Amino acid sequence: MSIVGTPVYMAPEILKKNNNEDGYTNKCDIYSFGIMLIEMITLESPYKECKNVLEIMTLKEKIKLPESIFKINDKNVFKFICGCLIPIPE
Repeated sequence: MSIVGTPVYMAPEILKKNNNEDGYTNKCDIYSFGIMLIEMITLESPYKECKNVLEIMTLKEKIKLPESIFKINDKNVFKFICGCLIPIPE
């Protein structure tokens, strides 16, 4: 019932998961993939603007994208990554 992993790469659903509910779905893997793409393309750690894990969690809860995503110049790549990170309303 504990969270294991690196918060930068975790989907917001995982970070705010309660012990009573399973926050994990396939969407969580897609989110992590998007975050990894940002790092691979920009060669920067996403959310490096944050001072600690709590700041990362707060930004993710507010669906704030990491600053490094805005360094991606290719419009199609940017849109693809945003599609991985921004939740689609159900």
